[in-house]
Amino acid sequence: MPKARSPGRSRVTSTIATAGGIGRGQLDYARDDVGTDATVTLSQAWSTLAGTRLSTALAYQWSTSTAPLAPTRPGSEASVSINGGGELTARLGFDANVRWGVAISGPGAPAVMANVALTWRVARDWLVLASYYEYRIGSWTDVNRHIPARAAACDRESRTEPAWRFSDDPL
Repeated sequence: MPKARSPGRSRVTSTIATAGGIGRGQLDYARDDVGTDATVTLSQAWSTLAGTRLSTALAYQWSTSTAPLAPTRPGSEASVSINGGGELTARLGFDANVRWGVAISGPGAPAVMANVALTWRVARDWLVLASYYEYRIGSWTDVNRHIPARAAACDRESRTEPAWRFSDDPL
């Protein structure tokens, strides 16, 4: 019987003032009996006009899993995030963020997440918040899967709406 790994979690960060604002690098690492996960994140809080805010981030994540129902080979993902907001008036503010993510290797799905929020200060310690959230995820695919060129040839079916299928016959 394999020896169980002891669970562990580590985080290393570095923050530096840059010409455009404040930059931060962060490394997160975690492991337990069923897998390992590491994430590297570079983020920047940009210098903006008073009453506004803007930040960006790039992240790369690598993970493995040995869980019975999960893939056993490594996978990696990358993402880009933009966050911003500001005060429109003394009582009305807004915030928005969007994140794009894509699988680089292993199983994964591309995703886009976005959120927009308006905040209205009704009275001291009372806010009304209106928020819209959108999350779109693509189909889960294995980026490492090899599809022979012959099997990847596509034929268009004869329909009025576009439809595609894989065929063994080259075009």
